[in-house]
Amino acid sequence: MTRSEIVERFGVADLKSPRAHLCFRCGVSTGLGFGNLHRGGTIVFACKEHFGELQ
Repeated sequence: MTRSEIVERFGVADLKSPRAHLCFRCGVSTGLGFGNLHRGGTIVFACKEHFGELQ
């Protein structure tokens, strides 16, 4: 899966969402995020092991 597909599928626009702060791959609670919430963007959260998939 490409980075843009991951962002499209797992990205959240609201930090109060149930999926916010959970790794997109394994579901562990994390503070690592990738993306930009400004101007309607989304952010994807990932643990240390899966953050490399977003780079």
